[in-house]
Amino acid sequence: MPLDFFDHWGMAMIQSLWSGAAHLFFLAASFLGEAGFLVALVLACWWCVDRRLGEGMMLSLYASISLNGFLKDLFRRPRPFLNPDFAAHRYLALEGPVDTVHLAESWSFPSGHSQCAAAAASALWLRYRRWWVGLPGLGAALLVMASRVYLGVHYPTDTLMGALLGVLVSWAVWLLARRGVSTLQVMAGAVLLASLALFWSPSPDSIRAAGLGAGALAGLAFEGRFVGFQVRGPWWKRALRLVLGAVFLMGLRLLLRGLLPEGDVFLWLRYALLGLAAAGLWPAAFTKLKL
Repeated sequence: MPLDFFDHWGMAMIQSLWSGAAHLFFLAASFLGEAGFLVALVLACWWCVDRRLGEGMMLSLYASISLNGFLKDLFRRPRPFLNPDFAAHRYLALEGPVDTVHLAESWSFPSGHSQCAAAAASALWLRYRRWWVGLPGLGAALLVMASRVYLGVHYPTDTLMGALLGVLVSWAVWLLARRGVSTLQVMAGAVLLASLALFWSPSPDSIRAAGLGAGALAGLAFEGRFVGFQVRGPWWKRALRLVLGAVFLMGLRLLLRGLLPEGDVFLWLRYALLGLAAAGLWPAAFTKLKL
């Protein structure tokens, strides 16, 4: 098939770059598409740089994650390292900040890392419309796409379609905002999509996504109604806001993991509380503290 030929050719070409330096380079590039990095990026933009950028990036990323989970369960394409036809290509089994070991439990198409990286880059471009902003975002997205093929966890067609979907989702979010659709309405639609995935094919990833979105939606409603924070103040206050917020969320995550028992319902609740804290409780706290 033509697509199989392209995937074989693309994987062989990118993986031919193998070397010690390339290994570290592509690991770093793949980290740019990891959920932890993207969440930190959204919070840094939203809390400390530009609220409109942060909200646009958050909506684009969350809608992308919701759509990606739905499409993975719909197409159910196995990872390249689980496909005997691609056994000749390299697969790097890694644990740590870039985790590829547990990907055998999830499907390959489309690439979530590529989709989220492209969505974030598109949201950045749509906010400022400057080439010096767009080019770094484009470069980062392309590196994330190449890294997923280099690691052997995605086919090239996975990354291309993921990136295309990320751009389209970001544009859709931007167009809805231009037409007067509120942040809460867009977020509610994305949460609905993520929640529908639970009925389609419940998995730990879909449970986390649905819970995080529901909590963030509640946090946004609370913040909009009772807080109304603004991104302002000297740079050191903004930096302190981010550092203390990160410590707060990491501490809350550990606390909830220790307090709540195992099970799908409690996994959903844990991430819902994290979303509520990030979108509502911490903005209320640093507004009250005048940070």
